[in-house]
Amino acid sequence: MILKRNNLLSILLLAILLVMIPQVSAFAENAPSNSEDTPTTGFEDRNGYGWTTLAEEASFLEEVAALSERVIYSEIGTTVEGRPMNLVRIGFPEPPSNEDIAEGRNMLVIGSQHGNEPAGREMALQLLRDLAFTEDQELIELLQESTLLIIPTANPDGRVRDWRFNAERVDLNRNFLNISTPESRAISEVMGYYGPDIIIVAHIGMKNQRRN
Repeated sequence: MILKRNNLLSILLLAILLVMIPQVSAFAENAPSNSEDTPTTGFEDRNGYGWTTLAEEASFLEEVAALSERVIYSEIGTTVEGRPMNLVRIGFPEPPSNEDIAEGRNMLVIGSQHGNEPAGREMALQLLRDLAFTEDQELIELLQESTLLIIPTANPDGRVRDWRFNAERVDLNRNFLNISTPESRAISEVMGYYGPDIIIVAHIGMKNQRRN
């Protein structure tokens, strides 16, 4: 089968994501080492003994975006209880304009649509950080051709409660027909505007998180 170059780039990015997901299960001390100047998540700071909090996520995104021109992020909506939802854009040497992202090749990664499935969120945060600072020429070339979009926490209210649903007890993963919640509307607007070539919704619970 012959693949067009654009399709091949998207497939390569997908493969990279799938390879990087298992890193979370190794916990922080077994994950690839980072420079002392590279931002770390709360999960990494605690060596796997606690998930990254929403406040830590906000600080992490701010720090990564401040240190890397490849990353920008913005609020795309708020939850039932008023917590912000963010969309991260990653490109090289910097993310294209919103119009160019929509017209070009892009992928969307969604973390913690179910609030009690936090490992995919940790993967998304580590992935965006690693791409923000990588010097791997292959990855840089891929980022020149395809923009990566990430919603690290699609269900902040559920993440705070560590339960599947949002604050109105709606399963967001079953709400893309009704689109009755502010969280689903925000995600649907992103999908509708950018038209991602590939969408990855990370459903990883990792019930074996370490406990003190």
